[in-house]
Parts: sequence; structure tokens; C-alpha cells
Amino acid sequence: MPAASLLADMPPATRTATIEPIGRPLVDSRPPTSRHTRAMSTPKEIEIKFELSPATLPRLKRIPLLRAPKGATRRSAEVSVYFDTDKHKLRKKGVMLRVRRIGNRYIQTIKATGKSGLFERDEWENGIASAQPDLELARGTALEALVARKLHRRLKPVVETRVARTVYPLRSSTGEIEFTVDRGTIAAGDRSAPLCEIELELKRGSQAELFNVARELMQAVPARLEFRSNRNAATSCSTTRGVPR
Repeated sequence: MPAASLLADMPPATRTATIEPIGRPLVDSRPPTSRHTRAMSTPKEIEIKFELSPATLPRLKRIPLLRAPKGATRRSAEVSVYFDTDKHKLRKKGVMLRVRRIGNRYIQTIKATGKSGLFERDEWENGIASAQPDLELARGTALEALVARKLHRRLKPVVETRVARTVYPLRSSTGEIEFTVDRGTIAAGDRSAPLCEIELELKRGSQAELFNVARELMQAVPARLEFRSNRNAATSCSTTRGVPR
């Protein structure tokens, strides 16, 4: 279904950041403080993701909300590594395990589709001490049922993304949305491809506000709705025709 039609049925230039070459180790230069940070409550992630051509990014200036964002624009270089087994056990169960490095910090994220809506997923996020997943934090998450001794041995990096990220905070009296632009590369095995995405994440307020921003985006730039995570998009095709995008 065309993206514009799907959105119609719903309720009413980035700055360059330094990204290290693929293959360099993720090293935490800080002295260790604590083993990890324990999870708080289990939030829901409500997000719409779009794929677009980097050549169309200047058109984002046409969106009035981005010309005067309600808050400071944030920029960062981020490296995200997605973990699974050779047989993609997590992906088949609708679970995602990711470790993201931002500067010297490591953030582990577990996501699950479960019985959530089209743009909604369960999410558990924690700070951890290194680039390796901390499976003790799987307790109380969708990953817990899959954790076993064999999984510890079989988990390995399957997809890596390296992006320059720009986040525009969009706030109103009734809600808050993060408008995020990612530009970089996605790699699976020995294959890699360019990546250019926009994510709209609802932090506070109604989903109707999120869909309104999505409509504004699609009126300004030719973008395609992306329903797969980066991990799923890459691993589903890497063995036959390379990383998509």
C-alpha cells in the first residue's frame, strides 16, 4: 500500500559527524564504575520510520516545524550492533537485541513486536559496561524466554549501522515528538550499503499528533514507510543479494 494512502487512513540538513571506519573495536575508555544500570518500568516505543534518498534531505527545510524546533537540536555519531544467532532465532521470535555506542557510553536495547500495534513495540533499555550484551538484563523482558546457555554461546553480531544522527525536538503544550535524521552505512557480513532514514518517535501526547507530523514530512519529501528494523532488513537479504538500501 502506498505510504501516503496508509497515513491518510490513520487518525486525525544534517551536520557531518565523525564516524569511525567499520571494523574498529568498540572500546570504552572510562574506568568501570558499575556492571550495569538496572531497568526501570517497561515503556512502549511508538515510532514511524521512513527511508529516503540523501539528495532529498535539503527539502526538510520546507517543514515549518523544523525551521523553529522547540529545543536544542542534538547531533551525535552512533554505532549500533545487532545480535542474533546464525539461524536468526531472535528475529524469528520477533525480538531484537542491540548494543549502541554513543561516545563512551553503551546502551543495550531489547525490543519486541508482541501484540502491539503497527507502529508500537515493547522496549527495554539499559546502560551497560561494554560493547557485549548483558543477558542478565533479559530478565523481565521478551528475551528472557529465549535465554539459555546455548544462546550465550551462539549470539554474535549480525548487523552494524554507523550513522551521523540529528535529533529535532518538536514540543507543544499537548505533546512531544523526536524528529530524527540518520545518515550513514548499514553492514551485514562483508556487504554494506548507504543508509538514510527519518524516525518520528512519540515521547508524550497522542498518536494523532505523530501522524500529523508524518503527513507534513511526506508532503515535503518523497519518503517510503519502513516497517522493518535495520536488523531485519539486512539479515533477511544479506545471504542472497546483499544489504538492501
